[in-house]
Amino acid sequence: MVTYLLQFMFAVVALQLFKSVREECQGNFISYDGGGNPSVLEREWARNKFHFDDIGAAMLTLCTVSTFEGWPE
Repeated sequence: MVTYLLQFMFAVVALQLFKSVREECQGNFISYDGGGNPSVLEREWARNKFHFDDIGAAMLTLCTVSTFEGWPE
């Protein structure tokens, strides 16, 4: 119970600090296919599955980081 309370407190702090930090991505970039043919593509920002935009995701992210379970290698 105490662990969940501490995790909730840190999730609230992280939510206030990091909510919607990376919302904007503009411009174009050039991508080269395997054959060397360049193509111009628009940038798009896709939210990572580990984020701090809501309290549930923040608690899940903190749990994942603190236990290293399911953390990308």
